[in-house]
Amino acid sequence: MKKYYYLQSFSGINEALGFQELEMPFEKAINELEINWIGNEMKKDEAIQLLTELISKGKALYPEEPYSENHTRWIFISLEALEEIFGKSSRIFKSFNSMNYTFTGQFVATAEQYEHISSIKDAEAFRKGLDSAIGILKAGIDLINQKGIENVHRPDESNEIFKILSLIDNKLRKIIRNKPKGENEINDMLESLFTVAGLKYSREKTRISYSSKTYVPDFVFEDLKTVVEGKFCDSKKRKKDIISEINDDIQAYRTKYPNIIFVVYDLGIIRDQDQFKEGIESKDQVMIRIVKH
Repeated sequence: MKKYYYLQSFSGINEALGFQELEMPFEKAINELEINWIGNEMKKDEAIQLLTELISKGKALYPEEPYSENHTRWIFISLEALEEIFGKSSRIFKSFNSMNYTFTGQFVATAEQYEHISSIKDAEAFRKGLDSAIGILKAGIDLINQKGIENVHRPDESNEIFKILSLIDNKLRKIIRNKPKGENEINDMLESLFTVAGLKYSREKTRISYSSKTYVPDFVFEDLKTVVEGKFCDSKKRKKDIISEINDDIQAYRTKYPNIIFVVYDLGIIRDQDQFKEGIESKDQVMIRIVKH
């Protein structure tokens, strides 16, 4: 079998750095990598297998120069995998994404030595960068084994909150065919939307003690530090009560969750939405969605 050597493009450096032989060229190895997992929910074994393959392909990169075509492809495929498994907000993804593979320091050399020493410095930096990147991928496998695949993903908060708001704005009214009779029906519909969308939440399980009272949010998205509270407005009296309840809820919920979304399902009682929201949405990270029947 033909041998491929680390940093084969740098003449005379392999022996100086003590690099070893590699059995398979990167071009062949990377083309064997399956990426059908993108966009699909991965199981534990699938995630570990994918990261293991990426580690193997990373080791095959030592003959390359930094940011070569093959190296760039590996970086992007690895980032896709890490985003899918751990999320963009995870430390694993951020650490891998911040990796540097080129020498950025200074050194002293004569004009005759400069090119040779510069090549060695670049080769060392590239090898160290690859070693660190591979170490991050291995740490990802460790996390999956320790916590389980279902507990390692850290969602991008802004994207997930936008998804929640989009479901409320665009889907809630469409799935309510008959006039609801109470708040519980609204929350049942919200729960259906959140479940179908694959959002991770709990319903009426979290208890928050505040000012000698206990508050129970309708929906808590723990990973997003977000609460969604449903309200049902079917009379003028109820409209006034909802405003009072919202102000009380904000004070309590904010002791634990910075993001609060109120969903007010209105049977034609609220005529001026801006006036209803006035003074409430001015509070940071508090949002009100009024859905008309």
